[in-house]
Amino acid sequence: MELPEIKYASFPRAANEFFGDHLDEQRIYEKHGGKEEFRSWVDALAEYIGPVVTVGNAAGYVGVSRAAVYKRLHGGKLTAFSFIFEDTGSGDSSTDMCVPLSELRRWRELRTSAIEELKRQIAEEEIEEELSPEEEEEREFMKAEEEAQRRLEEEWAEEQRREAEMMAFDDRLELGQIQYEREHPEKTGNKESKAEK
Repeated sequence: MELPEIKYASFPRAANEFFGDHLDEQRIYEKHGGKEEFRSWVDALAEYIGPVVTVGNAAGYVGVSRAAVYKRLHGGKLTAFSFIFEDTGSGDSSTDMCVPLSELRRWRELRTSAIEELKRQIAEEEIEEELSPEEEEEREFMKAEEEAQRRLEEEWAEEQRREAEMMAFDDRLELGQIQYEREHPEKTGNKESKAEK
């Protein structure tokens, strides 16, 4: 199935300072920086782009494989915003990449429409005459596609659940670290003592 055209997310030229330049022949915008630049990047996404979805969750939302998402990205058929975070404290870098929800929603609509049209054509042909071997193969393909989509949606739901659990765990770790720093200022470099509080 050919990749359908999608109306891409747009933003004013002034926002380039937040998103950086896009890669050659692709719509992947890369921005490098530390904590302050990252906060500005997130704020700019909310102001100029609207809701976004991580690349990993994009596949589950549309109902395709991750390979299909990356095929669109590398083919310049999908917009993505990437932040290369270079302030991890360990000398390493980490990357956050997300895709506009508006583009994913349109992709899903076009894909669903194409599948429904193909189903309709197959149903009409079945009424008129017995399916040819090629048509039978196409019908089996559609059944397999529907089953694959169902499994992807289940996997996406499971990923969402695990991500929520990890976020809750990270929050507990952060609260524990804050509590430890308050109780042991001499070990963390925090000059504020219990007595001063």
